[in-house]
Amino acid sequence: MFTEQMLRNGEVEMQAKDEEIRFLKMQLTEDKRTLNLTKRTLPSKKAMEQEVVSLQIEVIPSHEIVFITKTLIKIILSVFLDQELISYRYSSKDKQQRFSALEVIL
Repeated sequence: MFTEQMLRNGEVEMQAKDEEIRFLKMQLTEDKRTLNLTKRTLPSKKAMEQEVVSLQIEVIPSHEIVFITKTLIKIILSVFLDQELISYRYSSKDKQQRFSALEVIL
């Protein structure tokens, strides 16, 4: 009788462990499925690196255009100021002050 009770208790514990194992296997399967889905939906590192390079290539000409435009404006203003100063006989100090004020704007 005592032995039969021990056997029943052992069987109940075995069933409980079997249920726990089955539950953990189901949970593992679900976690793997979620992981695979996440991997498929996230962009790959290589693709993102390629996009960064592509965007950098697009941005570089914009910076060059802005730099060239500012340089050309400075040259044109400098020539204009030289002509104006020659016409009105301004001193070099006046020219420098005017040009400095324009550089601040640019």
